[in-house]
Amino acid sequence: MKKYVFKPYGKIFPELFLKEKERISGSLGAGAVIEHVGSTAVPGLGGNGIIDIAIHISIPWIGKHFHSIKSSGILPNSFEKVMRKTQRCSS
Repeated sequence: MKKYVFKPYGKIFPELFLKEKERISGSLGAGAVIEHVGSTAVPGLGGNGIIDIAIHISIPWIGKHFHSIKSSGILPNSFEKVMRKTQRCSS
């Protein structure tokens, strides 16, 4: 098991998030709300040093743009499995 390593807050975290948000927005377009979450989003708070990002998109929007989202490489491989389950539950 990996040992947790605490890292101090880095003033570069907001800039790193904005760069990643811009890259993600370019692939997802206006249908997504992209937020900086987790310890790196809180000025002065230390943590693991990983930029956590929450992406909010509606189920109908995902269904319409699924193939372009998947090919962008933004979402994890498990996303397709979750989408299939969601579509079964909503039909």
